[in-house]
Amino acid sequence: MVPRDYLYKVSRASFEGRESASYAIVKFLEIESTEVSSNGWMLLSTINLLSSGESSLIDCMTAACLPSTLVKCLYLFFDLPDVQKADTLEPGCEFTPKERRVLLQKVFVQVLVRLCSHMSPAEELARKDDLALLFSAITSWCPAHNVPWRKGCVGMCIDNMQRVQELSPIELVEMFVTVFCFLKDSSEVSQVLLDDFRTCQGYLFLTDFLLRMEKNESEEAIQALRNLVLLVGSLTTCGYMELKPSTASAGSLFKIPGFTIPQPAGKGVSVRNIQAFQVLQSVFLKVSS
Repeated sequence: MVPRDYLYKVSRASFEGRESASYAIVKFLEIESTEVSSNGWMLLSTINLLSSGESSLIDCMTAACLPSTLVKCLYLFFDLPDVQKADTLEPGCEFTPKERRVLLQKVFVQVLVRLCSHMSPAEELARKDDLALLFSAITSWCPAHNVPWRKGCVGMCIDNMQRVQELSPIELVEMFVTVFCFLKDSSEVSQVLLDDFRTCQGYLFLTDFLLRMEKNESEEAIQALRNLVLLVGSLTTCGYMELKPSTASAGSLFKIPGFTIPQPAGKGVSVRNIQAFQVLQSVFLKVSS
């Protein structure tokens, strides 16, 4: 399923510097001027097409260790050097270096998101500890020019959930459960993914989805709506940083002699995610039920 030269390039990362290894893999996968010289790009495009297939096909990819290989690549891509001559169109090339990198990033992330929506790739990542590697990669600092590799994962999830029309309300809520669990677990060590979810308009999509669900009077939709509201409620308490009142927001309270701000009695469940709280507030003010 996966050519040996691709797996070999990835395995060499253990013996080379991460920057040089990541660059070698990207040069193999990026589209070139012709299909003849774009073996890696044709391979990735084929995998992208196959990744939208049946679970039996995904199981074959998992048996070939494709999900864990892609995660290892993603981990290395955070150390990529910046694109040189980004907007210069070379003779005989249809895409600039920057366009090639953006195209690779979009297709690569799409493949990874599609695979991870199935059971066998998730089990493989957990079994090989590559799931921990994925968490480490997308919650760690990286140079500004490599941020799209991290943010693209969250953005692609949201985009896929918005585009797919065949999913039932329950199926969409199950997707939200997966995303929220990911956000919640990562928020214990870093604010990065919560920030990415906000930047990718995830909370706006969540608000619109809740308001649309309210208009659906089917029993399934009502149950899905109830579960999702509970999920958003739990998301309000997720966050790496504790929210503190500021002098500007407290106003004259700081001027009262002897006044001290009361300590929260939430026992660990105080609001830490103001964006999730605002989703509940906005929906509460707009719904009619």
